[in-house]
Amino acid sequence: MWFIYVLSWLSLLIQVAFVTLAIAAGLYYLAELIEEYTVVTRRIIKYMIWFSSAVLVGLYLFEHFPGFMVGVGLFTNLVYFGLLQTFPFIVLTSSNFILSCDDVVSNYFTKGKRGKRSGILLIFSFIKEAILPSRQKIY
Repeated sequence: MWFIYVLSWLSLLIQVAFVTLAIAAGLYYLAELIEEYTVVTRRIIKYMIWFSSAVLVGLYLFEHFPGFMVGVGLFTNLVYFGLLQTFPFIVLTSSNFILSCDDVVSNYFTKGKRGKRSGILLIFSFIKEAILPSRQKIY
């Protein structure tokens, strides 16, 4: 019984390693495409920001989301539009870059430390409970 248990953990580690390598290769290829086709990438990012802004406005109008939360999201999108003006180059001393870094840090401290699971942590906890073998004694 212990051999199958050890073998299952070994196979899980090998699968995680191959999935990680596949994701890394895919991200590397995506980075190469972005570097090669900067004009198309800028256009796609611009449309994604417009779509995100439309979703925020729709959530405010139809689902009555809090105005402050929607306002912060729209302000963040405005900062990202400012970053897009110099794409693919980023000026580290520009106000848009500093504001976007501040947004990441403030988002972490306001939403990331509430104690409840959300976002990617929720996905990983679901995967852990659904896929990984449980430690139940079999009699």
